[in-house]
Amino acid sequence: MPPNQFYKKAYGLQGSITEIPAGFTLSYIVSASSGAGVGVNEAFEEWGDKLLGTYGKSREVSYRDYSLNYLGYETRSHRQNRCNIIHSGL
Repeated sequence: MPPNQFYKKAYGLQGSITEIPAGFTLSYIVSASSGAGVGVNEAFEEWGDKLLGTYGKSREVSYRDYSLNYLGYETRSHRQNRCNIIHSGL
């Protein structure tokens, strides 16, 4: 394998597609972090800013959304925790 093979990227439609409708468009947003020391969260924020800017949108709506700011969910299974408590003798 050539050493630079790992740095190649390919974008496009799958080779199995035989027809493309008239007027079909395809676009990509490729984003790289703006500097050294930028973490994953910041990199995703930058990518999101580019995506929002492309479509003329703003984060302001999500900042005002009650459910996004104050509601949450739990992923633990209460049934599993209850079984652990029962089996442990508590």
